[in-house]
Amino acid sequence: MNVNVNVKYNLSQAGQKAAIMAGKPATASVTEVMSVDDLSLIDNLTINTDGTMSLNADTGSRKAYGDATLYLDAPPSDLATLLSILDAHHVANAEMQASRVRESEEKRAAEAKAAQDKLDADSPLVDAILEEFEALPLDAPLPVTIDCVGNAIYHFRVRAAVGAGSYISSSKEQKDRANVVLAARAKAKAEADAAKAAAKEAAKKAMIAEHGGIVFPVEGGLCGFTGQSLWLRGQSKRWVGIFTAPKGIDKFLDSARGEFSFSVGKLERGDCIQGAGFDTNSRGKRRSETEWFGVVVRCSETEIVIDLHDSRSATIKAAAKLEK
Repeated sequence: MNVNVNVKYNLSQAGQKAAIMAGKPATASVTEVMSVDDLSLIDNLTINTDGTMSLNADTGSRKAYGDATLYLDAPPSDLATLLSILDAHHVANAEMQASRVRESEEKRAAEAKAAQDKLDADSPLVDAILEEFEALPLDAPLPVTIDCVGNAIYHFRVRAAVGAGSYISSSKEQKDRANVVLAARAKAKAEADAAKAAAKEAAKKAMIAEHGGIVFPVEGGLCGFTGQSLWLRGQSKRWVGIFTAPKGIDKFLDSARGEFSFSVGKLERGDCIQGAGFDTNSRGKRRSETEWFGVVVRCSETEIVIDLHDSRSATIKAAAKLEK
């Protein structure tokens, strides 16, 4: 009993030439009908839902993952021949895949051995650097051989030499040792920063208790109102003005263009002032904006005392309570 099978296969350039010589379809991808009388070959075919059978010698279910596409150098004479060629193709591909796997495993093993050999060779040098690192005071500068990646603890590298761009290998145990020190340094810095901030706040409170506000130096009748984080770095524009109402500025203090010093010689006790600063991006939109408010407690040739507040209303109320 002969059974028709829909077959699809690919021809190489040589196969297309051979097809032309044989008077057969010479397209790169060929679909044709072949008959099969050996029913034992049915196991190698696909039975479709409509009962027909087919064989895809290009991307059929027999094609293993990673197989190269099969290109025939001549049209197959019959289905058995095509199946034989396809089987040989799969075997060759399987052997190629196995060879690639072996080569990949051998490469990984060689790389792992090389890394371990380098680690073994570098270990004494890293130990010496770590011993020096562990002996340093927690607030001492980092050794030039220690590189904290991104200034974050738990990430560090050890330089091969000062100024060198290469790094030497460190084991997990060595990294753990370094990270203990880095964590202690980070904690010490946080504690020092907190103590510094507390001391600054205490000094500020003591200044307010003694003078009734924050003391800013005045030189030549000018004051920049700096030292109390009233401005942000990078602000290209700053101004200070006098106000007497919830909205609007009565008068801006004189300031030379591009300079952040303001004429305070005419300020008097009880004056309400507002300062503001900002920068602009390439589209002219404001950014880095800040503002502050305060009451003038006193002003002399050498200093001005400002009682700072969070809003205009609070400033106006404070000014009303201030004895002239």
